Formats: sequence, C-alpha cells, structure tokens
Amino acid sequence: MPNLYQLGKKGVFAERHHSAFPTLTRVNSAVIATGAYPEKNGLLGNQIYFPKVNPSGSISTWDAKNLIKVDDAEQGKLLTATSLGELLAAHGEQLLVCGSGSSGAVFLQNHKLNGAVINVHACYPASIREETLKALGPVPKEGSPNAAQAAWAVDAYLKIGLDKMRPALSVLWLNEPDQSAHRFGIGAPETVAALKAVDHEIGRILEGHAERGLKVNIMVISDHGFITYAGGAKKLVPLLEQAGLKTTVNNIVVAGEAIYINENKEKKLPKVVELLRAQPWIGAIYTRPREKGANLGTVPGTFSTNIIRWNHRRAADIFVETDWNEEPNKFGFKGTNPLAGEAAGHGSSSPYEVHATLLASGPSFAHGLRDRLPTGNVDIAPTIVHLLGYRPVATMQGRILYELLQGGPPAPLSALPTSTKEHKEIAVSYQSVTLRAYFDVLGKYTYLNYVKAERNGSLPDKFAPE
Repeated sequence: MPNLYQLGKKGVFAERHHSAFPTLTRVNSAVIATGAYPEKNGLLGNQIYFPKVNPSGSISTWDAKNLIKVDDAEQGKLLTATSLGELLAAHGEQLLVCGSGSSGAVFLQNHKLNGAVINVHACYPASIREETLKALGPVPKEGSPNAAQAAWAVDAYLKIGLDKMRPALSVLWLNEPDQSAHRFGIGAPETVAALKAVDHEIGRILEGHAERGLKVNIMVISDHGFITYAGGAKKLVPLLEQAGLKTTVNNIVVAGEAIYINENKEKKLPKVVELLRAQPWIGAIYTRPREKGANLGTVPGTFSTNIIRWNHRRAADIFVETDWNEEPNKFGFKGTNPLAGEAAGHGSSSPYEVHATLLASGPSFAHGLRDRLPTGNVDIAPTIVHLLGYRPVATMQGRILYELLQGGPPAPLSALPTSTKEHKEIAVSYQSVTLRAYFDVLGKYTYLNYVKAERNGSLPDKFAPE
C-alpha cells in the first residue's frame, strides 16, 4: 500500500491503536461517530435486541432500514450519545458520508441526516438518489475485491462532496479489506488485492485534493482487526435448546454473542453461565456488575460488562466470546479461534481483533511521528471536533489526540514519555477457569488490550502479542 505508507510516513502513525469492544463493524461505527463506548452510545452489536421492534429475536444492523425502525421505536434515540453529525448541525456545518459497505455502518455515521449519506445500497435523504446516480452513473456490481464499488463511493466524495457540497467533514466507509478477509482469509491473495484496491482509492483522494488546491486533514482508520476461524465452535441457540434452557421463541433471545433471559432469570442465569463455561470453545463470559462500578459480574467467575464498556441499560444479561490462541493461518498470520462459517472474522477481544489502524496527515498533524501512546477509535470524534475548532460534548469519552498534532500536546500530556508501559490486569477465577483482562492505561483513559481464558492452569500467566 504505497499511498498509505507514504501518508503515514509524512504524517503520523499510531502504533498502539485500539478498536472498541465488541470488535464489530457497526459497534465501532457508532463509537467513531460519537466518541463514546457502547455503555454510553447504546449500539451494542451487529445484531441487537429491541422487543418493541422484534419481540422474538434479534435485528440486523447491516440494513439502515432496521436502524431507522429502532430509532422510531426509541423516539429518536437510536444512539444515546451526541454524534459528530449532530454537533456539526449545531454549528451550521454539514457532514457527508460515502460508503461501499453495509448501509447500516454508513448510516450510523450520520443517523440524524445532517448533510447526506451516499451508499451503494441506499442514499439518505432518499431525494438525493436520482441526482447521485446522474452524477456518478449506476452502482457497479459487487466484486472480489470490491474495487468498483469502492471507486464509486470515492467518486461520490470527489464529485459531490468536494465539487458541490463542500462539507466541513467527510467520512468514507469502504468495506475492503473486510469483505475479502471474511471470505478468503488474512493474507490470502484476494485480500492482498483488496488492500491494493483500497490503496489505489487513497491515491485518487490525494490526487483529487491536489487538483483542487485543497489542504485537507486526513485520518485513515480501521474499525477492527481480524482473526482466522478454525471452524470447530457450536452455535449458541442450538446449545441452549439442547440443554433445555431455551424452550420458546423469546424466553431466551440470542443477539450475536449477547444473551437476554426474559423468563425466570434468577434461576436460569447461573445455569446458562455454567453451560457456557463447560464448552472448551468459549472464552470470557460477562454478566451485569454485581454492584455499581464493579469489575466482577453477578455470576461467580464472570467479568462485569463494566470492563468492556458495555454496561448500557439495553445490555444483555450475558455477553460471551469465543476462546482464541496464537496459532498462525496458512499464510503465516497469527491468531485463530474456533468459529465457523467464514475464513476469518472479528468480534472478540483477542489482540489480533482489538489492534486497529490509525494514520493521519495534513496541515494540523505532526510530520514523521510514530506515536507510542495508546489510542482508540473512541478518540477519533473528540480529535475531529478539536480540529474543527469546537469543544467535545459531555457524552464523548475519548480524548483529544494532542500528541498527533502540530506543536505537540499541552500540559499535562507534554510531561508524558514518548512510550508508556502503564497497564493494568484484572483476573477472576472459578473452579478450573481463570479469566484475565489486560489494559493500556494513559492517565484516566483505559484501553482494553485483550481478555484470555486459562483452563486448568495449562496456559501461561501472560500473553505478549508481537
């Protein structure tokens, strides 16, 4: 990726960037849009549960239409934290979002529709669809890699965003290399081709700015990392049904890795946890905090949803993730878990999924800097707000990434070393299983690194990813 490499070399590269947990696309879309974790913004998974919309099961956030239904049911509170789009609207500025991925991921970036959302699957407001197709031509068919649709989304930014709208902020959400990595695996030739295609589009964006004589601040972010799937895990719903715990459509509802117990909760909750704990493919298990602010969950041997920043009023009774190990895939990339259905994926708390990408370049950013301080997707919105000359709103939980900017950080950040080994560890044991969670710490800001389940003392006390 020569264009991306040069962008990072000229600007800044954050070496310790973190996805938000769960390491899922729409979760991180909401985190990037709001600068708030799921515990505050209320978007808890790719699959979500809203009984008012679907009392008997989960709702996919892939389709923006489903998110609009939830927003209507929640009286306009799809997200319970202020978004960048809302903040820009309050200052009389517009936001443009263009994308080649799911309509849901793109819609979450601008769910109040300040400005426009242009996506290969849908446009919002709908009235701009005809004008968009006239300017850009028909949406190309999806490919592998999905290069043509990515180019269409970039055209939308260049031809409509720069030449017509001139918004204060634009977001381009491209679904590669995510799509190819899911289908073919990390390091597969098709995934490498997807990386090259994205890099080509980055080059087109830079050329578009130069041709128009624009000086633009650019941040390149990934919503998550990836891990290889080995294909040995079972499905949660059949597991609960076979154990006689899920007996009706909605007495227990599973939404992705979240489990809602709607009947006889006091009795069934510990039984479900014990069933999950007995499965060798299950990793960490999280339940509601046993008391306010607690790191331990209500069921012995579980972590609290506090430590994954997931303890929203909409949160499930249980969140469960699959175990993982360091085994490399056939292309030599480390990180494997036992899930099935795709070549690779994400969602859990392995370092391979938590580690994400952040590069930035432009007139406001430092030159030739490699930042060794921990950063996260939750920090993107506060930093953008600062660059636009505004103040972060109260619901934003991330920090302004002062160390990436021209002139460096003000005190007290200026007193911090260029690298930090500050961390903390939380552990909980029950019978033969110990759960350990590791975090990067920078002052009052804490970033989840990974969580590991150790069984029968057979695993090392520490895991140190390269």
